[in-house]
Amino acid sequence: MTTTQLETALSLYNPVSGETRLYNTRNAFITKNNHQLVHHATQALTEIQKYQLVSVLDICAYARGMKSKFELAIENAEEIIYYAPEWPIGYIRLGHLLDMQGKSPKSIEVYNEALENISQEDDPVAYHQLIQLKKAAVERNETRIDFIVMLPSELTINILLQLSEEDRCTLFNVSTLWRKWILEKGSIIWKELLNLNTDWFNFQRFQTAIKIANTLPYIAHHVKNLTVNAQRKDIWDRYMEYMGNGKFKGLKSFTITAVCSRQIRSPNRTMVLLNALWQVKLTLTTLDIRTSIIAKIADLLFYCPNLRKLVYYSYHTFDTSLGDIEILGEPRHKLIHVEFESQLFRQGSLVKFLKYFPNIRRLLLLKGCIPENLNEVIEYCQNLESFGYNCTGHKMNRTELDYHQESYYNRPSSTGGITEIFTSENGYGVPTTGFLPFLQKNAKSLKRLYANMSMTSEQEGAGEPFPHVTPVYPSWQFTQLEHLTYHSDIYRATEKVFIQAIEFCTSLKKLDMVDIVNLRMLVDTLIQLPPLEELSLSNITNIGEGDQILIKLFKAYADNSHTLPATAISGNRADRYNLC
Repeated sequence: MTTTQLETALSLYNPVSGETRLYNTRNAFITKNNHQLVHHATQALTEIQKYQLVSVLDICAYARGMKSKFELAIENAEEIIYYAPEWPIGYIRLGHLLDMQGKSPKSIEVYNEALENISQEDDPVAYHQLIQLKKAAVERNETRIDFIVMLPSELTINILLQLSEEDRCTLFNVSTLWRKWILEKGSIIWKELLNLNTDWFNFQRFQTAIKIANTLPYIAHHVKNLTVNAQRKDIWDRYMEYMGNGKFKGLKSFTITAVCSRQIRSPNRTMVLLNALWQVKLTLTTLDIRTSIIAKIADLLFYCPNLRKLVYYSYHTFDTSLGDIEILGEPRHKLIHVEFESQLFRQGSLVKFLKYFPNIRRLLLLKGCIPENLNEVIEYCQNLESFGYNCTGHKMNRTELDYHQESYYNRPSSTGGITEIFTSENGYGVPTTGFLPFLQKNAKSLKRLYANMSMTSEQEGAGEPFPHVTPVYPSWQFTQLEHLTYHSDIYRATEKVFIQAIEFCTSLKKLDMVDIVNLRMLVDTLIQLPPLEELSLSNITNIGEGDQILIKLFKAYADNSHTLPATAISGNRADRYNLC
């Protein structure tokens, strides 16, 4: 080895003592004092290794601090001080991390410790830097305003609730005071844990999900409404572990999204889920599973006896998804709100379920309905208030009946009939022969009705519409209806039925008619009623004297000094109207 090679090796580290090590090693090498050469070279090697270790730890601490992983970053900085207490780099890094969290008093303590351990004579530059850093920390501490201390608690809570869940997790690392305050107010700040922006396809969102999962020890017992949106096995397992150990002791609502499907595909993992649900059975009132799982509906209801709302999506037929409902033993009276999506509700399969839950008020069959299901609902749902028939994707109006409020579940059941009915917004309609008697039975109680009477899948399969066919249906009267959306049937046979049904309905506020031909009859009926708040006419064909007919309606409103309704018209010659 040459002197140049030795100097190159020793130049890998910068401590002040390096010059001494270099000088002593060079002299021993020149004087061929092998004993001293071994001694000084060994010391130099140790310091080179220490410098490389410290450099890596410092880089790691910096990166973790930038990612707000302060606990890990501080561990790295403290390791630097442990390995090199005579070097300033560890103290500077630790003080900087504490300053980033607003912990100026602690950073001052770190700088004081550094000034005691660092010799001003050996390293005057570093010593001066530490003095300046301490001075800046003192100034920050004297001028710092902690809004958690200064502001009223209600205002502080409102501010924190505007933060994302990831940012709220970071608050635990700001200071001991903040951590204590957030834990005390956790029942408000962490009432909901929705895991937004934790999609499986994005690495950054993976990190967000991990950060939230790491916070569970502090917040699980506060969470009332939980949504798990985790595709990663380790994150899913973390939630199941804490739920299974009873940490979510106040949980009321639990939602599993579609991205969790692969976590619940095996019997073993399904059993883990059921055991976790058993631990929250006393408090859990809402279970929302928006992915197809192995667990049967009957099993979920057995493990969650206090459910008031159940949402269950399945790719299978309903009788397959239902399981052995008889394991429940006797009827359950707490379940009120049910949403099912299935491949097919075979005749009789829905009855098995409805027999055990006589108090259902809201039943949404999102997909897979058949005409026979209507009669089953009429017979077995005596307390029903809201019904959906193949209503997947429907933006259902919930302005008056808020199904998320405790008051809705706690009030007594109403036996006055159904108040709202939803069908599909687009695509296939409902079977006319089964649906009209269903409406007639609830004509006096309905307030909102979305009636898509267009072609059904059965009619399409039979080759309808048939020529020279004009079905005739009995008429009835709505008495409380406020919002009606109507799609005409393929024979135009139900138009007159629906127009006659609103003839004396003074409560009607919003009307949306799609693909009708009896415009004159509609206008003559509306003129006799109080003015609408909203009127929409879509895909109007065969208008005839449409201009004059509509002008007649709005002239009648104007003559009575009423404000014109918000109006939208689409279809034949619609571009000639400017009504708003």
